[in-house]
Amino acid sequence: MHNSFMNSSYSKDIASMLKGTNNSKRWLTLVFASLIISTSLMTTVSYNAFAQTALPSGNADKFSLVPVSKTVTSHPCQLSGAKGWICRTITTNIHPPPLGTATVYLEGADGSETRLGSITNSGTINNIPRGINIKIMVSGGFKPITESIYTPVLQTNYAYTCTVNGCNFTPNNPSNTVVVSTSPATVPDSPRYINATAVSPSRINLSWWIPVNTGGSPITGYKIERSTDGGTTWTTLKANTGSALYINQYSNYFLLASTTYTYKVSAINAIGTSLPSSDAFATTSTATVPDSPRYINATAVSPSRINLSWWIPVNTGGSPITGYKIERSTDGGTTWTTLAANTGSASYINHYSNYFLSAGTTYIYRALAINAIGTSLPSGTTGELVIPP
Repeated sequence: MHNSFMNSSYSKDIASMLKGTNNSKRWLTLVFASLIISTSLMTTVSYNAFAQTALPSGNADKFSLVPVSKTVTSHPCQLSGAKGWICRTITTNIHPPPLGTATVYLEGADGSETRLGSITNSGTINNIPRGINIKIMVSGGFKPITESIYTPVLQTNYAYTCTVNGCNFTPNNPSNTVVVSTSPATVPDSPRYINATAVSPSRINLSWWIPVNTGGSPITGYKIERSTDGGTTWTTLKANTGSALYINQYSNYFLLASTTYTYKVSAINAIGTSLPSSDAFATTSTATVPDSPRYINATAVSPSRINLSWWIPVNTGGSPITGYKIERSTDGGTTWTTLAANTGSASYINHYSNYFLSAGTTYIYRALAINAIGTSLPSGTTGELVIPP
């Protein structure tokens, strides 16, 4: 009925009466108009209503009717002496539907969700692990709302409220608050999804994922252990890798061929070290000759001496390096002379000195790695090195 009133001839007639009368007759017109308004509004229950914003007084020569987006509850009018009819419009706000519940879920890396707790309107969900992803979902209201957060701090407060435009999280709303109270920091959970892959006769690559629960303290590294007897005894390969990613990798070099190695990994944070992961194992392939030595370098240290250095090959062929063959050329690499058929020793970084050289002569060197299977291809050459006179 009220919307009909908004568009009916009443408003036009009232405006016409107010505009068309002189000041001496305008008060009677106003009283008559107010009576019409009062009679019409007594039955109004719509969310949209007209509210009288001012009554004429003194030299006032107009007043206005304006729309108000409120729920009209009553419109009492009374005759008050010289002022005539006085009408009051009482309104209330539109209230949204009930909010229902707020539920907190743990979000897994694989997209799974684990329910951690629920509250109605307001309350606290305690002992949620720190350093994890959680999702807060609020049902009810005009539409559901969802907020995904990470919990790195001791306590995180999230407030929510609903209006006619929908529901939103509001950080300063004192009511309808979800309090996510996280537990004190602990050692992390074990790393996940450890995997071992043999990539050569002497190398196995490891990979693993960060634990779901870091204990509320950042992962600072991982402890890596290895077993060659199926897990009965363990040797620490790395006490602390000193780095941590979501997916982590480590390469174990200089292994024996045709051997099964078992690995496990533990996560480290400021509180301590986690329990080990599950075991992962891989078996290296059969032995071969080694790869070529790396990073060979030659330095003239006197008119008659050149020092050589080089690194062990990445792939030893699955058999320990027992020595190196050293060769030298004085004609730019066309022909080679063997200086040492087998040095008889092998380190990670190796050294050899060539004495009694001739000043003004150009020398080039290369090295070959030796294991039980055979001798590798030559390393790269040192480049031409001239002994100064």
